[in-house]
Amino acid sequence: MLFNDKVEWTARVLDHAVECEYDLENGVVFVSSCYYKSDVDWIKIKLRDNETYHVAKIVQLPQSLDPKDHQDSTVFLSPILFFNLLDTNKKCSFGVKDEVSVQIFIESEPKLADEVHLSVVNSPDYSCSIEMFQAYENLVKDYFLKERVIKSGDVLCIPSHLTNDYYRYNEDHSSINWPVINFLVRKPSDHGNVYRVCSETPKTVFASSSCALPSNARNFFDTKPLPPKLESYFSQLSECISPYFGNLQRKVGTVLLSGPSGCGKLHTCRKVAGELSVNLFLIECHELLAETALATAKALKTQLLKSVSFAPCIVYLRQIDLLCLDREDNFLARGFLDCLAAVRSRRDSSTGFVIVGSTSKPKMFLESNLVQLFFHHVNLEPPNEEERAVLLNYLCNSPNLDELVKTVAISTSGYSMDDLSSLFIDVVRDTSSDLLNLETKNFIEKVKKANQLYARSFGAPMISDVQWSDIGGLEEAKKEIFDCVQRPDDYPQLRESTLRRCGFLLYGPPGTGKTLLAKAVASQCSSNFLSVKGPELISAYVGQSEENIRSIFQKAVEARPCVIFFDELDSLAPKRGKFGDSAGVMDRIVSQMACEMDLISRFDNIFVFGATNRPDLLDPALLRPGRFDRWVYVGPPKSKEDRVGVLKALTRKFKLDGALDLYSVEDRSPLNLTGADFYSICSSAMLFALERCIKIIEENGIDESEAEIVVSFGDFERSLAQFVPSVKPEEFQKYEAIRNHMLRT
Repeated sequence: MLFNDKVEWTARVLDHAVECEYDLENGVVFVSSCYYKSDVDWIKIKLRDNETYHVAKIVQLPQSLDPKDHQDSTVFLSPILFFNLLDTNKKCSFGVKDEVSVQIFIESEPKLADEVHLSVVNSPDYSCSIEMFQAYENLVKDYFLKERVIKSGDVLCIPSHLTNDYYRYNEDHSSINWPVINFLVRKPSDHGNVYRVCSETPKTVFASSSCALPSNARNFFDTKPLPPKLESYFSQLSECISPYFGNLQRKVGTVLLSGPSGCGKLHTCRKVAGELSVNLFLIECHELLAETALATAKALKTQLLKSVSFAPCIVYLRQIDLLCLDREDNFLARGFLDCLAAVRSRRDSSTGFVIVGSTSKPKMFLESNLVQLFFHHVNLEPPNEEERAVLLNYLCNSPNLDELVKTVAISTSGYSMDDLSSLFIDVVRDTSSDLLNLETKNFIEKVKKANQLYARSFGAPMISDVQWSDIGGLEEAKKEIFDCVQRPDDYPQLRESTLRRCGFLLYGPPGTGKTLLAKAVASQCSSNFLSVKGPELISAYVGQSEENIRSIFQKAVEARPCVIFFDELDSLAPKRGKFGDSAGVMDRIVSQMACEMDLISRFDNIFVFGATNRPDLLDPALLRPGRFDRWVYVGPPKSKEDRVGVLKALTRKFKLDGALDLYSVEDRSPLNLTGADFYSICSSAMLFALERCIKIIEENGIDESEAEIVVSFGDFERSLAQFVPSVKPEEFQKYEAIRNHMLRT
């Protein structure tokens, strides 16, 4: 095969650097051994359908890169050389392809350049201050110790780990560790001619400039493995952003990027910026907050105008919702629009500029004056069970841990990509460096600790590990809840249906175990538990009660998987139109709660439980299908087995006398006792046993550490003798009537 215009070669871009004695980054093309000729040293290469060409040294392909699955007519080159082969108008929209067609011609050796002028390319990854230029000159000097090949307009990518001067001069704490410093070749200025540059060639670094940058240049020098790509979100975000760096006439765009913390928003945006060969300028919005909205808007404007010098550029505003904490203040919207106008006036009209605002809040909970500022919206979700298993397999990188990965993926519902990475690091650090020694129990213990810390971070109460077996009786109620909540986890095909139930109304006499049922659901589903008393949300200030309702549901969305438990629901959501308050507070609360129930119905890992003694007082709108549509009557245990089951659950941690028979205790107990009544009986029996134990210690002089508290039948008899039921028989009749009224026909 000859090097001429009639032959088309296939070029592949190297994904990492290899050992090479020549200019690997910008002056080497690797060819297969069967086409390598010792009498041909230099070639001219150009992409098909591009006018730009470059001269490079032809080198035999190393054995480590010998392509067995490709044709012999495949050549390899670096992403920097590939970028410099692109025409100027394609550098922000072409991207790196797996394979491209190129033409190769024999060329003579380029002549040496008389002098070289370089300018530092603006990038938010490193500083372009005048104090840094001495470090950059040293970096360039070390880079050209090896003979290089350049031409006017080339971008040279020099990794800063080649010298320690970078950290001696740099004081910008926002820079990335060991960034790649980019330089633009200004001289030799004659376009089209390629020159060699050796260590003796005079080199000068001038002021900074702006231009597109080679994609994946940092990854080319850094061989550390990257986490799996968020392919679908990457495609969505790229489709929104790429037109502004292409032929779109409108060159300034805005994108809202939402998703829970740690789901990969910044990682995805970095990938898009790398693929489009543009800068990424990061702005922490919490650093912009000032005492007044005017000062905050001024700080935002200053940062946005600063980012213009890095165009083509993507500006990433992290936690942009912090800039709009006051719903009544529209100054941010006006200031943001003024900033965009100022950016358009000061920006080069030929380069793209996109502002990406990120937030961990769902779009439904953002203020309207913030959402309307963004033309596009991309939402990232936490990984599902299958995606978590893929990520854990990537982290473990061992085929012998499939069962462990499957178990951990099930128990980490709601975990983000960062959460799983932190969990894996903690487990490996605390157990062993050998991955084969990892056990499921190591992960489960870490998951429980992580869940406790996470629940504490947003104020959720700590609940004990309540098992279904810990709830005595209530078999019918447990079955109804189990079928709707836990069975879809056991049978994933049930989740494919869009029909689901998220609202459960637990009604019945006080003390029957309604709260305990909700805690069991949260514990068994590895969910966070938010317990809310109805009267706690009611405020005397206008609009504050509705805000309290919104904040509870917003907190649940951020903490999902989550179980919300509203106790005393009848005090929070009574029938509308029954109260004479002029402000209509209770009516607005009911309306707000109905709206929030509709919004969270789209999440399959949020469940709402409401408990009440008087379901007949609730507003009918909350009881319709789609809201509290599952009515579960929680009454006192009726059968002998259920009553004994409650006693066993309450005394499972007691040391009982060997002669004690709980069936005998049940026979002596009155009828229609609730779970709270049985709890009172058992606690009183334990108290009597404690008194007896103390008396024995005082009379016989026994050591306290050797004494045991043993609950006997006599203790239960004393407890039953002074016990008074909490619910009278006539009240039970009223609750049965309410139950019959609530039953659907």
